[in-house]
Amino acid sequence: MKYIVLKKRNLTIASAAILVSVVLIILSATLMSASKIRYLPIYSVDRSDNLVSLTFDAAWSADDTDDIIQLLDRYDVKATFFCVGTWVEANPDAVKKLHDAGHEIMNHSDKHPHITGISEAKFIEDTLACNERIKAITGIEPTLYRGPYGEYDNETVAAIEKLGMYHIQWSADTVDWKPENDSKKQIENVMKRLESGGIILMHNGTEHTVETLAGLLEGIKDRGYKIVPVSKLIYKDGYTIDQSGKQRKKMI
Repeated sequence: MKYIVLKKRNLTIASAAILVSVVLIILSATLMSASKIRYLPIYSVDRSDNLVSLTFDAAWSADDTDDIIQLLDRYDVKATFFCVGTWVEANPDAVKKLHDAGHEIMNHSDKHPHITGISEAKFIEDTLACNERIKAITGIEPTLYRGPYGEYDNETVAAIEKLGMYHIQWSADTVDWKPENDSKKQIENVMKRLESGGIILMHNGTEHTVETLAGLLEGIKDRGYKIVPVSKLIYKDGYTIDQSGKQRKKMI
C-alpha cells in the first residue's frame, strides 16, 4: 500500500512538471511572437472611392515651386509637402507660397538624419524642431511625418504616435531621384501601382519634376481618380494597419 501511494505521488509530481514545462513553452512562444511584432507606418489606405494622395519630399532646390503651384492649381489639386526643417529655414518664401496655395506642409525631419537606432529623445527633438520651423511660417503644427530615406523602426513609429502624429510612407514611387529615370519612366512607375487609397511619392527640385507632375496629373485624372491631401485620405481613429502597411477601418 505504501508503495502504491509513493508511485501515485511520483506520477503527480511528474504531471506537474510536464504542466509547468508546457506553460513555459507557451509563454516563451508568446514572448517571442510579441518581440517579432513590427509596427508599420501608413503606406496606403483601404478605400473604394478612388481617392489618392500626391506627396512631395522637399529637401533640395525650391526653384520649381511656382511651376508646381501653377500646375496643381490648373488641375484643382491640393498636395502634401513633407519638408525638411533645414529646407524650410532656407526657403521660407517657398513654404509660405505652398501654404497660401492651400497645400499641406508636413514634417520630413529637421536635418534629414538616419533615424533608426538613434535614441527616442534625439528623434523627438529632431521631429519637434521641424514642426516648430513649419509652424513659425504657416501657423499650423504638422500632424504627419515621413522619415528620411523612408526609414523607420518600431521605436520611431511608436514615438510619432506618442506625439499625436501619423507616420506616412507611400505605395507608388516615381523614383525620380535616379538620374536615369526620365519623366516617362517616372510616370510609368506610378501608374502601374496606382490604386484607390494610394499615396504617391515625388520630390521637388529634380530635373523632371514639372514634366512628370504634368503627366501624372493628366494620367490620374484620366483613370478617374481624385487627388486629396494625405490628411483627408487617412483614417484618424478607429483603424488598424495590416502587414502590408495598408490602413483599414476597424470593423464594428
